[in-house]
Amino acid sequence: MNTWRTRRPRPVVRAREVETMVSAGAGSRAWRCMAAVVLLALAGAASAQAPAYYYPRANSLTRQDLGLHRGLVAVRLKDGVSPARARVSNRAAANPINPVPLAARDRDGMVIYEVTGSLDDARAQLRASADVQAVLSAWVVPGSTTPLVETDRLCVGLRPGADRQAIWQQYGLSPLRRLTPSRGENYLVRILHPEDGSPLALANALVEEGDHIAYAHPDFLVKVGYPALPQTRQAVGVPLFIPNDARYGEQWHLNNTAQRGGTPGADVRAEAAWDNTRGSGAVIAVIDDSFDLDHEDFNAAGKIVDPYDAYNDDNNPRPDDIFNDAHGTAVSGVATAVGNNGIGVSGVAPDAALMPIKIGSFGSFAGTAEMAAAFDWALANGATVCNNSWFYGMSPIPVMENAITALAVQGRGGRGTPVLFASGNFNVGVYGDDGNADTLWPQHHPEVWVVGGSDHDDIHVSYSDTGDVLDIVTPTQGGDPGDP
Repeated sequence: MNTWRTRRPRPVVRAREVETMVSAGAGSRAWRCMAAVVLLALAGAASAQAPAYYYPRANSLTRQDLGLHRGLVAVRLKDGVSPARARVSNRAAANPINPVPLAARDRDGMVIYEVTGSLDDARAQLRASADVQAVLSAWVVPGSTTPLVETDRLCVGLRPGADRQAIWQQYGLSPLRRLTPSRGENYLVRILHPEDGSPLALANALVEEGDHIAYAHPDFLVKVGYPALPQTRQAVGVPLFIPNDARYGEQWHLNNTAQRGGTPGADVRAEAAWDNTRGSGAVIAVIDDSFDLDHEDFNAAGKIVDPYDAYNDDNNPRPDDIFNDAHGTAVSGVATAVGNNGIGVSGVAPDAALMPIKIGSFGSFAGTAEMAAAFDWALANGATVCNNSWFYGMSPIPVMENAITALAVQGRGGRGTPVLFASGNFNVGVYGDDGNADTLWPQHHPEVWVVGGSDHDDIHVSYSDTGDVLDIVTPTQGGDPGDP
């Protein structure tokens, strides 16, 4: 059985959390001893320090405090139990607990429940199920409502010279895959006995090991949101090439003639750019929900290259039957729809290849290691540019920062691949340039290009986030809500 130790004990979980873990008989003697050590450390403090995880900055680690999300709880089912067959009863009571399945991941045996009653009672109820191996917590960054849901997996970065096999054995871990190999020893590992205690506490125990661990955090499940449809501003020139696509005349963002009541010329000057290039030889990676690879405007030789589904780790990023995933297809059409084929629309770069990479459905939960794997895929397969019209939360997560940095710095044979992110759809300041700052991530990552939105009159579109972090502002919507 694993032994979790820290050389410099630091209070990383609340005293009440530890008491609950101990009194509930959460698992092995090793965990109960570890919990007792942490509890003793907390007992001497004037007030309990909040839970947290840590991410590297310069030559030190920065602490990100967390609060317990009291409306969600997760479970890791026992091996061989599918989420559809898990037996969790709702006990009738004056104040029902009602844990409601919110999301299930059959591959991982994970189920996330929405709790409408007492969280403590719901945890006890789930722990009592014969099908549940471990009950896991959901956390939030203070001031945010975006959940960070624990799993039975950790993302771990090792320092040079670390004996990874000894570390895995000491902490009861099993390696699943290597992540972002161009940035050192980064691994996704599974906790062999998640029932022994909090994955967050185990990650922090690894961080406390100090000499050999660069970072460690749970492979959080985060909710994926999609804020905007960015495009890339083009150079001004004299148009010679005009595509014959059936709906090209409606695409004011490519050539604005006031066809939707806007200002002529408030566009990306696409026709001028097309006289120089229409994207031939470029590969545009789009990381998004899913993709209709059979769409008529992607039907051209060499258009789709190296498709990838980061969740299932396969080459089929098409929509799942249970979700109406259209966002990735729409974004990809704006970027790379085949031009001059007499049908549909034209993309900004109609001759560029499309690398579609799926990370999860709109509003669903995606693992941070999966999202990192998406950027790893773009790097390994030669993406020229990488578009991201989504966000995941309000704080940095090391495994994702690492993967984005690798693509942005090492892509295109060491010249760097531009990584673009939409700014957000909340009409607030990004990077705190006003009193209602939006702190979306990965938009805060120093290596990404942040794209804001303008309308068909070339002014700020009402929903688009603002601020000095924006690198580009491009057409995204007409003057009226619902305009394309």
